[in-house]
Amino acid sequence: MENRIDIVGGFYEKCDEDGRLLRSRHGQLEHFVTMHDIHRFAKEGAKVLELGAGTGRYSIALAKEGMDVTAVELVQSNLDILKEHGKGLDNLHAYRGDATDLSQFQSDAFDLTLVFGPMYHLYEPEDVQKAIDEAIRVTKPGGVLLFAFLSVYAILYANYFQNNWAAGQEENFTDDFRVRHFQEQLFTGYDVTGFERLFTDKPVEYITTVGTDGSLEAIEGRTDFAISDADFAAFREWYLHFAEKRELLGSANHLLYICRKKQHENKSMIRVYGSPLCPDCRECKVNFDRHGIAYEEIDITAGMRQLKAFLKLRDTLDVFDPCRANGSVGIPAIVKEDGGVTLDWEGFLAERNLPVVYREERPACRIDGSGC
Repeated sequence: MENRIDIVGGFYEKCDEDGRLLRSRHGQLEHFVTMHDIHRFAKEGAKVLELGAGTGRYSIALAKEGMDVTAVELVQSNLDILKEHGKGLDNLHAYRGDATDLSQFQSDAFDLTLVFGPMYHLYEPEDVQKAIDEAIRVTKPGGVLLFAFLSVYAILYANYFQNNWAAGQEENFTDDFRVRHFQEQLFTGYDVTGFERLFTDKPVEYITTVGTDGSLEAIEGRTDFAISDADFAAFREWYLHFAEKRELLGSANHLLYICRKKQHENKSMIRVYGSPLCPDCRECKVNFDRHGIAYEEIDITAGMRQLKAFLKLRDTLDVFDPCRANGSVGIPAIVKEDGGVTLDWEGFLAERNLPVVYREERPACRIDGSGC
C-alpha cells in the first residue's frame, strides 16, 4: 500500500497547481484573498515560513516584496519549479520537507507562518496535531499563523453532481454523517467548526476564519458561466467584504484559519479589555490585528471573571475618572507592557506611527447616545 507521501507526490507530479491559481476564476479569487490576508499581518522585512509552498506562487511574490521567505515543499517536482522561478532571490530559501517534522528550524523563528497545503493531505489525528504543533513551535511569540483547509461540504458540491453523489457521500461521511479522513481520499475536508476545534488548548489566540474562493469552483463548471475581467474585479472586492461571514464559510472550498501565537508566560503582553458588542472595541480590534499588534483580548461580556477583572481597574484607576463621571463604560481599555492604562487606542497607534486603517458606521452605546 502506498503511503501518504507517495500518494500526494504522485498527484502533484501530474497536476498544474501553478496554472490553477492563474487560469481559473476560483483560483484567481483564492490567490487574491489569500494575499490580502497575508498583507494584513506581514510587516515589511518579515521572516516568513511557507509550508506546502508548491511551485512558489506565494513565496516568490513575498520574497520579491522584500520579505525573508523560507519555503518548504514535500513534492520534489514542485520544489524544482519553485527553485527555478526563484533564481536570483537571495532572500528566498527553499527546502524539501514535511510539515509534520520541522526539526531543521529553531523554535520562535518566524514572524508569519503559512500552512498552505499540508492540512489538505493529513488524515491521521496524530499527523494533524504534529503539523499544527510544529507550525506553532517555529513561530515567534506574537507571530501570526494562517492555516489553509478545505470545506467538506464544498468538496461535495463542487465534485459530486455528475451522477456520483453516493460515491462522494460515502468517501467523505460515515453512515452516521461524521466527517471521514483517510489517505486514499487525497484531499480531505472539514466541518468549519470541527477544524477550529483542532486548536483547542493550543498556545494561540483565534483571530478569524476566512473563505478564500466562495462557491466559485462549483459555479465555474456551469456551461453558462461567464464573468468579464471588469465584473470579476468588482466581484472580488465585494467578496472580500464578506469573506469572514460565518454563514458563508462552509460554501467556500478553500478557507484560512488565522491565529496568533501567545506570548511566553514570563513575558509581559498588551491586554485589551473590551466587548464585541462595542463598536469602538471592534474598530480597535481590526486595527490592531491588521497592524500585527500582539495582545491578549479580554471580553468583559464573556463572563463574570472577565468583568470583575475589568471593574477592578475601572473602580481604582484615575484614567477612568471621566468614565465614572459621564456614565461611559471605558472600553476599549488597553493595559500596556509597562502596566500603564490608556483608553485612547488611536493615540496608542499614533505613538507607534501606525495609521487608523478601519472605521465602521455605528451608533454610540453610551446611555446619552454621545459615545461609548
